[in-house]
Amino acid sequence: MLRLSAMATLALLLPLSLQAQSVSSVQAFTVPSDNAGTCIAPTRPRGAGHADSLRRSTLSIMTTPPGGSRQMSMVRNRDGTIVAYSEMSSVFVPPQDENGDIIVAVLGRAGRVTGTWTHVTIEMPDPRTVKLDTASLRKAGRGTVRDSTKRALTPAETRELQTITAWLSKRCPA
Repeated sequence: MLRLSAMATLALLLPLSLQAQSVSSVQAFTVPSDNAGTCIAPTRPRGAGHADSLRRSTLSIMTTPPGGSRQMSMVRNRDGTIVAYSEMSSVFVPPQDENGDIIVAVLGRAGRVTGTWTHVTIEMPDPRTVKLDTASLRKAGRGTVRDSTKRALTPAETRELQTITAWLSKRCPA
């Protein structure tokens, strides 16, 4: 009977864990589901003068099926105030394209936030038309189209950053 109960519990929790690993959890600048990803142990920078000054909290999310990832990090100073946030997300779009976002923000005194959002799109040639020899692969690589745009965070996004960092602080405390 205990085995049947454990299987029923697993069957109920499985959809929740798969939802946490969906593409929606790796969308840039959103709050993922509460059970998404894995917290990486807080780190402190090495080197003179930094020993006790900064702590980094990181959450890493991978999708099922493979192809999407997101890493959210924030840095706290000695008194626990969040001073920086960064995020990298990437989604593979079959058969050969990829979209990614890189967000970097510095949180200053009195709630002042400055940052940038870079969006990158990579379109590769159809892999079915490329032979598997080095000359063909190099030629196909030259056919890859890369496009990126970089812009400052909007006032609405700087306000949303407070929501994201509050959620991340609870999910992965430093």
